[in-house]
Formats: sequence, structure tokens, C-alpha cells
Amino acid sequence: MRLGRVPALVCAALAITLTGACSSTSSGIAASKATASPSAGDSCTDTGSNQPPAAPPAAASQGQPSAGASGSSVGPGGLAQMMKGFGKTVKPIDDSTSTVLDTKGQRLVTCETSSVKVTTKKDVTFSTVTTRYGDKQHLKLDLLIPQGSGDKPLVVYIPGGGFHTPMKGGGATGVQTYLAQQGYAVASIVYRGLEDGIYSDAVVDAKSAIRFLRAHASEYGYDAANVAVWGQSAGGWLAAMVGTTNGVKKFDEGANLDQSSDVQAVVDEYGLSDLTKVAADFDEAAQKEHQTATITEAQFVNGKNSGKTIADDPAAAKAANPITYIDSKDPAFMLAQGSVDNIVSPSQTLLLHTALRKAGVSSNRYVIEGEGHGAAGFNTVLYVTKMVGFLNKHIGK
Repeated sequence: MRLGRVPALVCAALAITLTGACSSTSSGIAASKATASPSAGDSCTDTGSNQPPAAPPAAASQGQPSAGASGSSVGPGGLAQMMKGFGKTVKPIDDSTSTVLDTKGQRLVTCETSSVKVTTKKDVTFSTVTTRYGDKQHLKLDLLIPQGSGDKPLVVYIPGGGFHTPMKGGGATGVQTYLAQQGYAVASIVYRGLEDGIYSDAVVDAKSAIRFLRAHASEYGYDAANVAVWGQSAGGWLAAMVGTTNGVKKFDEGANLDQSSDVQAVVDEYGLSDLTKVAADFDEAAQKEHQTATITEAQFVNGKNSGKTIADDPAAAKAANPITYIDSKDPAFMLAQGSVDNIVSPSQTLLLHTALRKAGVSSNRYVIEGEGHGAAGFNTVLYVTKMVGFLNKHIGK
């Protein structure tokens, strides 16, 4: 299915923080019109539409990574690792079970003053852990809570970072603000990356955050009966892991074990699934790089200094694959990826989508035509309204 243009929508305060267009205070968030010139792919734009970038969107054909600015939140270390294996070419895949969105020329959501006030809580410690290297680490989250009466369902945002160093808030703080203005409480969390642990530690951390947030729902003023997780890139992988491991108790460790870590909906944007096939759609050189012991996913699954490739321990790779845990009781999924993503093969979200549907799980996959990893299409009205509609349907606004 192919969807084209929709009427323009002005979305209050939807800005990437790099522009400084949306400001926040402890008493609330007030959005002001953008005054700085935004970076390419940013949510706030002077042109008001998703124009084709100066370089072709399939930047892989020129040997350049296609990471955009919608919030992939890949830290410097993670990006350096991922760039070793980016594709110079990206082969087309079968999108017949997905919805293709043509976002070129579409309006980007813009930054305008909003009457909706959003209370912020920053650097709330939700878990204290010991890393695999013996260091104590305080894991923190930020909260955005819309003021006013009525139910405020909870969305937990999980940033990317190339499995390396996730950054709280990532590049999607403006989208989080927009969701809060739609009546959702939004929590942005961190988790242990490969510098501090392995894949299972990240799942434990995300579930710890969800239990903490449920335990403190009345204190902060939101409804945690229904929770959605939303992740981008590596955070998309983690969101998928959280969703498909509902009820899998081995990932529940730490405090607040009287609370459930189950979620009711998952938004996975350009996330990974089968970590043995991250480069499946890329050229041969990129595929070979992804079979080395230094590539990010190998270190994240096997340990930073293990010396193992992702293929050396099939059991570990299987345990780190959200598809492994799928059953018919899993929550609804929304997946999205650019058609020319040369950092994560587009087939990664398709593999998950196909497996979910085979198990009878509700799954909708959107393909942003001609866009790369976290590119501007993810900030268009056409795409963002799909995400909000999904959340409205499954967690109750």
C-alpha cells in the first residue's frame, strides 16, 4: 500500500534539541518559534517540507552513512563502530506486506507556541547497577508529564547509540514533547551498552525502568496501566526485545519486582532484530565487516573483549533476537524504516514484522521511501500522525 500527501498539521514544539527551538523548565515546557537555522532533517525547518537532501538519499551509493537527524541518537563511539560496516549499496526488498510512505515534499511538523504545559522531571534514578567491569552505575530517566486532568498513558522512549553509549533523550526530544502535548506521559531512559555490559543487561535495565515507572505512577501523576515502548535504532531493537519478552522472568532483576514489566504496544523505528544478518541487504564488503569480532553487535552480544564474531556463538545470537521470544500474546507492533537505510538493513524490521504476523500478532510496518537511517521522513506530518494514531489505538488516548 502506498500513501501520499495529507493536509499539513502544525505540531506544537516538535523540535530536535540541537536547534534550541523548544525550551523546558522545571515548571513546564513552552515552545517558541524556531529562530536558529536547523540542521538537515530536523523537525523545525524554514522550508516547511521534507525536501530531498543535497546528496542523494541513498547515500550508501556514494560510500557515506545515511544517518539522519530524526533521533537515531548514535553516540560518537557507536557511530564510529557502525560506520565500519555501513553499506555502499542497499538492495531492494519485498515491501508487499508493508505500507510505503512517500514523504518527499511533505510538511514537517513545526515549532509553534503551545498552550499545553508539560512538567519535567530530570535525572530520576530508576536503578543502580554494577557493570560487568565492576563499576557502580546510576541509571536515570527524564519525565515529561502533561498538566491537567484525565488519564495520561505512558510512553517509554529508548534511545539508540549503536549498542555503544546510549544518550538519554537521544535526538528525539522534540517528538517526546509533542507526544506529551497529546496527553501522554513520556519517559526517556538509558541502559547499559557494550561499554558496561551485554545485550541481556540492556533488557534488564529497560524492564527495571518500566517497573519503576509503574511503582511511582501516582507520585508523578500518570496512568501506568497501559505502557508503550518506543525505540530508535539500537533502541528499536531493545523496544522489540521488551515487547516480545513480556512475561519472561529471567530479564526481571532488581527492585520493584511486585510491578509488571509487560508493555501493551511497541514502536520500533529502524531497529535491528536478527543480529547475524544486520548487513544482509548490503554489499559484500559490508557483510564481511559485520562478521568480524570488532563490529558493534558482536561485542554487544558476546562481550567487549570476547574476540568472538556474531557467528561464533549461535545460542547467544539467538537469545539476543526478539524473534526468538515471539508468541501470540505479544503486544501490537508498529515498525518503520527507510528504504535505503545503509546502517541497519531494511530487511531487519521486515524479518520481525513477518514473524509477528505469522504468530498472529498485530504488526504494521511503514517504509519511508528513499530515506536512510533516522532521516527527515520520520519527522513529517504523514509519518508522525501514523505513530500517534497507533498509540491512541493501543494504549488509550
